[in-house]
Amino acid sequence: MRIGNERSMYVSDFERTSMNAFDKAPESGDAVFIMDGQESRGVVLTKEKYESLQSEIEGLYGIHSQRTPGE
Repeated sequence: MRIGNERSMYVSDFERTSMNAFDKAPESGDAVFIMDGQESRGVVLTKEKYESLQSEIEGLYGIHSQRTPGE
């Protein structure tokens, strides 16, 4: 998977400065891919993007979650 630098950061950088991923997410389209070499190991989403995706999933499947993270 090829991901532009503005949308990714390496695992080692994430371990040292994880808060940068949260700062970078809104600037990069709401998601930052955490990379280990050329492989994506995870994704950091803004809260708004997570909630939007969760709502979309619930709408598609008719699922109504009992709770959301942080409740």
